[in-house]
Amino acid sequence: IALPRLPPSGGTPGVASLLLTASSLRYAHWRFATVNTNTPLVQACSLLMVVVEVLYLGNLMVPLFLIQSSAYRSRSRQVDELLASGVTDSPSVDIVVQATKQPMRLIRRALLSSLDLGCKPHSITVVDENCREEIRDLAQGLGARYVVQSLPLSAADLHSSLSGSGAELIAAFHASCMPLKSFLTRTTALFRDKRVAMVQTPQALFHSEDYNRNLGAEVVMPPNRSYSSFFLQVLRDQRNAVLGSGGSAVVRRSALLELDLPLPLGTHQARQASLGLLSGGWRIAYLPEMLSICEAPRCFADYLDRKLQTIHA
Repeated sequence: IALPRLPPSGGTPGVASLLLTASSLRYAHWRFATVNTNTPLVQACSLLMVVVEVLYLGNLMVPLFLIQSSAYRSRSRQVDELLASGVTDSPSVDIVVQATKQPMRLIRRALLSSLDLGCKPHSITVVDENCREEIRDLAQGLGARYVVQSLPLSAADLHSSLSGSGAELIAAFHASCMPLKSFLTRTTALFRDKRVAMVQTPQALFHSEDYNRNLGAEVVMPPNRSYSSFFLQVLRDQRNAVLGSGGSAVVRRSALLELDLPLPLGTHQARQASLGLLSGGWRIAYLPEMLSICEAPRCFADYLDRKLQTIHA
């Protein structure tokens, strides 16, 4: 609950590191002292569970200690300075919306939001695996392209799907997310650094997740992605180790084509693309601002469907 709200600078991370270390050591001592030793099999299983818990605690503590050895720089402040510099040239952007297995209302909402951006896109493309006529009619009615293409969308598929477009950047969205008006203005400013190949933003939820809502803890408990989006990714950005989270990102088209990487539409494709870009010597920036809002699964069945789609990818 507390870690995503900690400022990544000053003495607060040091205090949090000491408190978490002390409580983790106390917990580990208690767990090892209460291992069940009734039979050898039960003892082995109990020890295995303790080791897993200790590894999880260690994984939680490592980012806190990384804060102490990194000089924090604010991406939001950097964007403000770039926009205030008076440079008006903005790169052209294509928008790609993943519509696979998504209902009509979400796709319509994503397309309307994309059309209402402050920085007008060069083109909008809807990618669907299911060849649905109603989605084709919706896309064409709103002036967007409709492409039937299985995921992942490789560099060759990307080149053929966006043929005729000379846009330098590509913004990737999931149909459940709506970009805000300032999305392109804020993210494309960071591409003035020619070493930057991708800008990732968090996927903020505009309503509580079903398990938080059912427990009545939506006011106290942050969303499931909050720890990663507003804490871990900010730390990774200090060391050029940001990982794509699938959608709500802008990527440099030439970098994908150069390294033959997929467009970061889903979680798996985003991880593959980000690791490939980092290995290829490019930089990935993380802008921890809520520039797109997404719809969380409204029930446990929708939650399972989304998780199964991720596992299938």
